[in-house]
Amino acid sequence: MVLGKYAFNMYHPTICGVDILKPVSSQWTAVIDTTVECLILPGFLHDNLRAWKVGSDGVLYFGVNSDTSSAYASINLNDACVQSRSHTDDGSGLTGRNPIVIGYRALQAMGPVKFEAGASYRLSFNADKTPSSTCATVVPHCIGQQVYDQAKNTCANSDCGAYMFSALDEAEKVCKLKPFVPVAFYVTIGILFIGELIVSQLRKKSVAIAQDVCDRSIES
Repeated sequence: MVLGKYAFNMYHPTICGVDILKPVSSQWTAVIDTTVECLILPGFLHDNLRAWKVGSDGVLYFGVNSDTSSAYASINLNDACVQSRSHTDDGSGLTGRNPIVIGYRALQAMGPVKFEAGASYRLSFNADKTPSSTCATVVPHCIGQQVYDQAKNTCANSDCGAYMFSALDEAEKVCKLKPFVPVAFYVTIGILFIGELIVSQLRKKSVAIAQDVCDRSIES
């Protein structure tokens, strides 16, 4: 392999049978860089990988083309010394797309890679594997209104802030009215009820006064 940097598209990076790139994209630019040592992932992708990888074991599978029925290449993560880029510039917010960097140790952990020179270089991978779904990672049990995020292997809480006067109940993981709302409701009802009583009494008093004035006028 000639030393240097060579780019290609990595499709559907998968561990434990889970595409850890979803829902951001179906593919990501990868760069073989023999001047660095490790497999360097964008921050969000590194987090997703850690959510599924158990201990030092694990194999990352990836497609070399967009056809998901094709065989995959793989990287033995135990030999690839996985590292992370900064969370602030990794493209998870779609503001930029730092590539996946495959250093020389990760390249060795990937198996044979052919470099075919010509008018434009072409990389040829040993893509003959089927992604394994066998995994020792525990999948969390979501409760209440939580939604399971498979790529992150976590339960995401409902966005209660999207609902007026709602807050997340940490025990039940559901959106409930904030405590002051029922109190404010009953206080409002009480004020309206008292106001209605006062208006009713004033109305009766006004009628009584008017009746008294009317009776006096008749007598005179």
